[in-house]
Amino acid sequence: MLLILAAAAAVRGGAVWLLSEQVTLDRDAYLAIAENLAAGRGYSSVAGGEPTAYRPPLYPVVLAAFVRAAGPAVGVAALNVIAGVLAVWITFRLGRRLGLEGAAALAALLVAFDPLLVQYTAQPMTEVLSACLVAAFAWAVASASSVESRESRAGAERRGNAVGQTAAGTPAREPAASAWRATMAGLLFGMAALCRPTTWLAGALLATWWGARVWRAEGRRSLWRPAVGCLAGAAIVIGPWTVRNWIAFGQPIMTTTHGGYTLLLGNNPVFYREVVEQPWGTTWDGASLERWNASLESDLRREDPLVRGEAARDRWMYARAWRHIRDEPGLCLRACWLRFRRFWNVAPLEQSAGLIEQAWRRVCLAIGWAGGMRSAGAIASAAEWTVATFYTAITAALLAGLVRLRRGEWREWSPLVVIVAAFCLVHLVYWTNTRMRAPVVPLVALLAARGFAGFHIPRRRSSNCS
Repeated sequence: MLLILAAAAAVRGGAVWLLSEQVTLDRDAYLAIAENLAAGRGYSSVAGGEPTAYRPPLYPVVLAAFVRAAGPAVGVAALNVIAGVLAVWITFRLGRRLGLEGAAALAALLVAFDPLLVQYTAQPMTEVLSACLVAAFAWAVASASSVESRESRAGAERRGNAVGQTAAGTPAREPAASAWRATMAGLLFGMAALCRPTTWLAGALLATWWGARVWRAEGRRSLWRPAVGCLAGAAIVIGPWTVRNWIAFGQPIMTTTHGGYTLLLGNNPVFYREVVEQPWGTTWDGASLERWNASLESDLRREDPLVRGEAARDRWMYARAWRHIRDEPGLCLRACWLRFRRFWNVAPLEQSAGLIEQAWRRVCLAIGWAGGMRSAGAIASAAEWTVATFYTAITAALLAGLVRLRRGEWREWSPLVVIVAAFCLVHLVYWTNTRMRAPVVPLVALLAARGFAGFHIPRRRSSNCS
């Protein structure tokens, strides 16, 4: 495992060096917000500008500490490399808890060399940190679930023992341990949600699943303590952001003011006509996208009363997106199918070929191999085929893993399946491309490792690895 962690760090460090021009390429203004925070100018994407809630806060807040300590480029690289290596380690520990044994290292290896996570290590984006936090959240849920399972078994033994001897041997710390693990799950959920708001649906589905399970096993009396702990943990993390937005925008925004735009971006007549109704692989032309954005701003300026402020713009865009969905439900369904295929696409991301060529040329320059420049196109093509083969194998193993889960294993593996399904469901409706899958890469790797391992996973022992 130490070798895998070292390899993960080396691969990510190499990506940062090869794609150094990308490290401060601030497409989504996360770095700008972090620099303003580091300089004491508040949570704003423009120096001296108005407060914003357009981007989720966790990544720029954490990045601000790294920027203040080491500068923008080194700060981005250090944060993403550390988060990437942590994601690998958490994947391994979660795999051990789920009973994968040696296959847990395989899952960690898949995360260590995952092309999506490696590519986004070199960019100031949330993908890598989000993957780390989602994996940690899943680990916390699995830990809380295992404690709850032990409590349920102990309760059954107490009820079945007439003289109470078993009850006397039951550890008194179990209820407190359950509440503490639930609080940790709540804290990590809050962090994951403030890094990637898509996590909210995963949290809601998991809460429903877990609550129903506890209710059936122990009844209402056993539900309140861990439920309060989980809610308290989430509130501790999400509460300050919500209060800040209430003060800044006059309403308690727990997510961002960006959701309306991303829903409208994937559900409008121009996108339907130029992408959804076209052959697979068609992308939205940049010039057309710019014209659509300009027309959107023009429509906003013509509104009476005038739409003012981020929160009002967000509501206006949500309303327009839902109107387009109602007007053309057939095309919306076709767009959902397109987004599903994009989410699970095995081919490299848009512009990946150019990044591969750029990295290859840098290697050639570093070693003084002028002749290698001419093979950049062939190297990029081979790399694209390699990535497509890698993800095809992972997808096939994921499906095999779902099929091969034994009946007794579903109880502990269900949280992973629920989280992956939740991310996929959200991105059936909102704007989607392959990088939206990045936060669930560790969970997909674990399910794929279960598929690769086949039926050689030993049956679970009575106790869990921590």
